[in-house]
Amino acid sequence: MLFNSPEFLFLFLPAACLLFYCARRLSPATQLVTIIGLSLFFYGYWRIEYLPVLIFSLTSNCVIAHMINRSRTEATRKAWFILGVTVALSFLGFYKYTHFIMENLSLVFGFDYTGTPGEIPIGISFYTFTAIAFLSDIHTRRITEYTVTEYGATITYFPHLVAGPILFHHDTMPQLRDPDGIRLDWNKIMLFLFFFSLGLLKKTGLADNVAKIADPIFAQVANGGIPDPGQAWRAALGYSFQLYYDFSGYSDMAIGLGCLFGIRVPVNFYSPYKSRNITEFWQRWHVSLGYFLRTYLYIPLGGNRKGRTRTLINLFIVFFLCGIWHGAGWTFVAWGAMHGAAMIVHRLFASTVSLPKNRATTMAATLFTFLFVVFAWVLFRADSFHTASVIMQSMVGLSADRLHNLPNNNVEIYLGLLMLVTWLMPNTIQIMQRFSPAILHGRAVEWPFVHCIPTSLKEGTLFGYATGAFTAAALVTGAIFMFVNGQVRYLYFDF
Repeated sequence: MLFNSPEFLFLFLPAACLLFYCARRLSPATQLVTIIGLSLFFYGYWRIEYLPVLIFSLTSNCVIAHMINRSRTEATRKAWFILGVTVALSFLGFYKYTHFIMENLSLVFGFDYTGTPGEIPIGISFYTFTAIAFLSDIHTRRITEYTVTEYGATITYFPHLVAGPILFHHDTMPQLRDPDGIRLDWNKIMLFLFFFSLGLLKKTGLADNVAKIADPIFAQVANGGIPDPGQAWRAALGYSFQLYYDFSGYSDMAIGLGCLFGIRVPVNFYSPYKSRNITEFWQRWHVSLGYFLRTYLYIPLGGNRKGRTRTLINLFIVFFLCGIWHGAGWTFVAWGAMHGAAMIVHRLFASTVSLPKNRATTMAATLFTFLFVVFAWVLFRADSFHTASVIMQSMVGLSADRLHNLPNNNVEIYLGLLMLVTWLMPNTIQIMQRFSPAILHGRAVEWPFVHCIPTSLKEGTLFGYATGAFTAAALVTGAIFMFVNGQVRYLYFDF
């Protein structure tokens, strides 16, 4: 079930909200059981055959967490923890990487392999990492007490279940422990409408439409075509903004749903294309994944505590694995390696060169970071190294050919407007930050033009009227595009 679908918006969501808040009249525990049941229904509605995979993951990790807690020695606790991580990653690896591994083994050892990649259980990467984070917090005693319903509600919570953000039990469980249960109020409804409406508009009105610019070019190149530089940049920028608004839209809708049900989720998207360097980019893009990799991989590897060389190696390992997490393909591995290398270069550069802190330097650094990210997205999007190579070569002017039968009506103007919106407008968290709509794992950044906005428009009655009107316009426009474009999957469903 997609967030951008009529059955979710007009059937499931009202029914889920009614059942969840009616359950509070029975007990807070009943509310948690209700959210688990609703989430399992939401997941099973998509593909019922993958529901047992989620339930097995949920059950096995709960049992192993219980065994970790019961263990009396650190060696036994560690053994159970390793077993839990192994089981979780084995399921993820089986469904996501079996075809990729077999295909490459057949090339190395020369045996025939005729298998085809199967469909990956939706959301398996996200709920697997949520489970691993839980096991790690139990192992390190960051979490010492929990109930099965608290654990289950966090893992299955449907706003995050199929495309993130990754949830962390040490953030979520305190929200579930109100002795009076979770109550509905007008602030929650207001925040839900704002975030969900803006997210719906980003997805259906921006991401799904800009895809019509990028997809035909990538498709023609995959079939042997060669674009000219302008077409190559259209493809690269088009996909960059498609992915940006697709992911940002889903993240906003997840935040809105978290507000509606009173269980806030982490901020997963914080204007990443405004980043001044690649390190800052990964503090703003897929924030929950960055937090997971830093907390549960980079720091256990030694972080920056074992000297410069080890720090750089750790950084590369983290982003190499980040590439593999995103997809079973060598293009994803290469994309992760590109970002790992960029992190190393930035770390070395920042430690040896001190740039002047002024507006011109900031703008140049932001543009350079953006161009690197766009260039790398070509590798991320392409179906093969050949497709990526052809587009990248054309982007740097090494092509004299041209594709035909492409949409050309005002493409550059549309991409230019998207770029201005992305760079100049505040993000949704910055607009609503005083209401604490989500959990921010990182530093809040003030919108640079905030001082240009009259105080009356930033707070009070006028702020309410302005955001209300904007929310209504976004909801109506997003819903219209939802019916016009149909139900288009989120890109991160495939990761």
